[in-house]
Amino acid sequence: LTTVSCSLPSSLPSGYFYGGSGCGPGYVKAASCTGLSCASGYSGTVSVSCSYSSGTFTLSGCTGLTCALPSSLTSGYYYRGIGCSGHVAAASCSGLSCASGYTGSVSLSCGSPSGTFALTGCSVSSVTAITCSLPSLLPSGYSYAGSGCGPWYVSASSCTGLSCASGYSGTAS
Repeated sequence: LTTVSCSLPSSLPSGYFYGGSGCGPGYVKAASCTGLSCASGYSGTVSVSCSYSSGTFTLSGCTGLTCALPSSLTSGYYYRGIGCSGHVAAASCSGLSCASGYTGSVSLSCGSPSGTFALTGCSVSSVTAITCSLPSLLPSGYSYAGSGCGPWYVSASSCTGLSCASGYSGTAS
C-alpha cells in the first residue's frame, strides 16, 4: 500500500481558509494537513483528499452561507427590490444602497445558515450648508452695505454687511 502525498493548491478555492499548520511547505499526507477551515461566509467541515502523489489536495465541504434581508431594514439602508429575495449568498444580493442622507458602501455578513444578513457600512452624511441669496428688494427696515451676500447663493455666515436701516433698531440676520 502506497501512501500519496500532496501539497496545497497555490491559491485556495473560494470558501476555504488555511491557518498555517501541517499542510506544507512541500508534500504531506492528507491526514497530516490540518489548519484548514471554512472561510467567513461559509460553513461546513473541510475534507482534504489527494488522488496521486505530488499532486495538489482537493478540498471539499465548505458551502456559502445563505441569509435573508431583515424584515425591516436598519435606518440608513435602502433596498430597490432586486436580487435579495429569500435566502441568498451575500455576493448575489444586489439592489442595496445607503439611503438618502447617508454615505458609504453597504456590506452584508451572514453569520449562520438561513439566518438574517447584518448590514453595515452606511453612516449619516455630514450636513450640507444651506445657501441662499438676498432678495432683489430688501424688506423695509433693512440696509445692505455690500459685503459677501450676492447676488449669488452663499451661506448665511458669509453674508456680512446687513444691518438695520436708519430709524430701526435690533440685529439684522
